[in-house]
Amino acid sequence: MKVWLLKISEAWIEPGNKKRLYRVGMLAEALAARGHDVTWFNSIFDHVQKRNRDIPGGVLKSSERITMQGLRGCTYTKSRSFGRLRHHLQTAADFRRLAEQRHPPDIIYCSWPTVDLAWEAVRYGRAHGVPTVIDIRDLWPEVVADVAPDAVRPLVRLILQPYYIAARKALRQSTVVIGITEGMLQWALDFAGRERGEWDQVFPLGYLETQAAAENPAAEQYWAERDVRGGPDQFVACYSGLFPKRIDLLTVVAAARLLHEKGERNVKFVLCGTGDLEPALREAAAGLDNVVLTGWIEHPIIKALAPKCSVALFPYPPRFDWIRNLPNKFFEYIAEGMPIVSCLEGEVQRQIEQNDCGVMYKVGDPHDLVRVLLRVRADPAWQQSMSANARTLAGRFDATRVYADLVTHLETIAKAHAGAARQRAAVGGRPANGAALASSR
Repeated sequence: MKVWLLKISEAWIEPGNKKRLYRVGMLAEALAARGHDVTWFNSIFDHVQKRNRDIPGGVLKSSERITMQGLRGCTYTKSRSFGRLRHHLQTAADFRRLAEQRHPPDIIYCSWPTVDLAWEAVRYGRAHGVPTVIDIRDLWPEVVADVAPDAVRPLVRLILQPYYIAARKALRQSTVVIGITEGMLQWALDFAGRERGEWDQVFPLGYLETQAAAENPAAEQYWAERDVRGGPDQFVACYSGLFPKRIDLLTVVAAARLLHEKGERNVKFVLCGTGDLEPALREAAAGLDNVVLTGWIEHPIIKALAPKCSVALFPYPPRFDWIRNLPNKFFEYIAEGMPIVSCLEGEVQRQIEQNDCGVMYKVGDPHDLVRVLLRVRADPAWQQSMSANARTLAGRFDATRVYADLVTHLETIAKAHAGAARQRAAVGGRPANGAALASSR
């Protein structure tokens, strides 16, 4: 089977590179392992580092069966900007150009967002009789309007009308819609005014359990220099990831200041990452010896931190998209056996409470966060129980199983579409994308 994958802003699969892969990277490898040929259309621009990748010719042969095809668009410096929207438009246009130069695949899988790329995938699929699968991972364009201030939200919705129109068309006309949670999938179906079909299913984010961190003297020295040691004498609360302004890390620093003022010096907050909020965080943490801001660090150093952590912080406010979602970070934390301290209602809260793998605090309330952290610190047996429960829960989202199931789903869709197309062709008709599948159900 020949498969096209469309997803920008994820790490490329590079020969010999040990970078951690995310959903589409793991899906690509699962498809290749099953004997399928994969072309992954991904942006040349590195969304995290905010720079273009050095890929001569824009094409990289990652393995015998996986080819990375670069899409070109403008650079941007802020994740929430018109520059990023322009980048989305340009990479979608580049896909359209490149797609017409190739022989059609057997199936197209496209992550959502971006709206632009999904619409181009559906347009191509309908024109060439190729089934398309849209995977809902974020609630664009609705989320863009939802985070805008109340006073300008109607104007934002008006500006985004072309996106709303394209989004509904893409979701209605795609052969199949899948989602990472039931809430995400149902939003997409409701948004498009589309009835749920038998192929519209949920495939959660899978997490690839990596081996335990090997002894790494340099990483251990890194944490020793910052007095991060963990153990019974130091309670470590950590966060690792990007620092966008929408994540409520300022409440975390405010809680650290409250503990500092109380003289509770054996609670350490370790915040690993970078982003738009970093300058404000550094200013808020000025003079606090119980806050460590590392900036961007490599995975081996983060891996060495995990065993030292007592809890993992999940300071996501209850935004309408996040309450329907289980973000990557949730799986990263539970795979390391870290109890989660969260203020996010919805799907994350449901998992925490049903599996007793964490504890909730009130969003934006540093006093309540302090209360929760001291409660966990005071009960080591409970902390260890939550840690064990987190590891057990992580096993249910094992990437090997999740993406093997998704590969089987894609195989089934492609086979059904091809079979129905042959049947229709035998009686003199050429099915449009989706029509073949509809007739096969």
